Amino acid sequence: MRDIAGDNNFLVVGDAKMSIKSSIKDEGGKRYIRILSFCAPSIAEGIIGYTEAFGAFMPCRVLIVEDDEGNRWLYTMSMELMLYGGAPLPPELLEIALKVRGIMYGMMDAAATDGDYEPEED
Repeated sequence: MRDIAGDNNFLVVGDAKMSIKSSIKDEGGKRYIRILSFCAPSIAEGIIGYTEAFGAFMPCRVLIVEDDEGNRWLYTMSMELMLYGGAPLPPELLEIALKVRGIMYGMMDAAATDGDYEPEED
């Protein structure tokens, strides 16, 4: 995901690793949770310049979470409300927002098919 983000001028602006008690019993009785946050400053500036309310959609996040069977799942926020809810976006902003959505989904697809979501060694 980091490679795809970098290739598209997205910065990793957050990487929160955590674990919670679970019925999965690994070494510590915890399950894996990680939240990666991505943002392109130039895109953020344009979106917030249009309306500060859209700042709530930033940064773009991907949640990696392990279920009780040990499977890992990827989630991100749906951008449909920003794209199509309320007043129509200006065409140039709609184009940028669609590109961002495509990049986010592309990162998740790559992670799901290539296994690119494993934690990095600290």
